[in-house]
Amino acid sequence: MLAAPIATPFTSNNADALIKTQMVKAATDTSSATTYTSAEKAAIEDFQAQYASLSDSDNDLSVLYQTEPNFSATFAPGVLSPTVINKTVAWINYYRSLSGLPAISASTDSNDLAQISSAVMAYAESDPYKNQHNLQNTTKPINLPTLYWNRAILGTGESILYFGFPKTVGEPIRELMLDNTNISGMDAGHRAWFLSPFLSTVGVGIAKSQAGRYYESVLVNNSPDRNRTPSSEIVSYPNNGVFPVEELTAANGSTQIP
Repeated sequence: MLAAPIATPFTSNNADALIKTQMVKAATDTSSATTYTSAEKAAIEDFQAQYASLSDSDNDLSVLYQTEPNFSATFAPGVLSPTVINKTVAWINYYRSLSGLPAISASTDSNDLAQISSAVMAYAESDPYKNQHNLQNTTKPINLPTLYWNRAILGTGESILYFGFPKTVGEPIRELMLDNTNISGMDAGHRAWFLSPFLSTVGVGIAKSQAGRYYESVLVNNSPDRNRTPSSEIVSYPNNGVFPVEELTAANGSTQIP
C-alpha cells in the first residue's frame, strides 16, 4: 500500500498526450507502421538505454544495508546501502526524464531521517492498510527511544510511504508512479511529488520487518525546495512526444491509473 504527504507542490497535467512508442521494455517493432523523426528515435533509444541499465545492474534487494537495523533491546535504524539509495534515485530520475524534468539527487540528512522513519515503522510493524503519516496509526514500541519516535513522526509526515514485498529496488518506485494502490484513493499524489518541478533532492529509507514486509520512505517535502523556481511551468504524464506505454500498465495488467 502507498501513502503520500498531505501537501503536494503542484498539480500534474494529466491531459491526453501523444503516445507513440511501446519500446522501453520491448525490442523495436520494425513491422509497425508508425514512423519517427530523428529526435524521436534518439529519445526512444535514450529511454531504452536508461531502462536497460536500471534493470540489469544492482536492482535486487539482496544487499539492502550497509549496517543492519537492530530491533532488539537497543534500537538502531541501520544504514541503507549507498547502492540501493543511488539505484532508487536513478529510478526516480528515469520517470522524471519521461516528463522532461531534470535529475535530482539524494541528501545525506534526508536519507538519515527517511531511514529512521522506515526502521521505526518496520520495528513497530505499522499497519500497511492505515495512514501512517506522522505515525498516526502506529503504537510506539515500549523500548523505542523517544528521540527516534519523534524523528520518525517528522520523517513519515514529510515522506512518500510504501509498504509491500518488492523483489527489486525499482518495484516500489514504479508502483508509486502508477499510484493505483493508494490508501487515500486514486489521487496521483505520489506521482505528483516525484514529478514536482520544484524537487531537487530526496531521502531514501528502507527497512524490512520481522514479518518480511518492506517499509520504504522517500522524503520529498523539503523546505528549501518550496522557494525554488520550478524547472517547468507544466508537467505532463504521459508527456508529449514519444512515451513508453508500458509505464501506464500495472504488473497485474490494469490500466486503471489516476
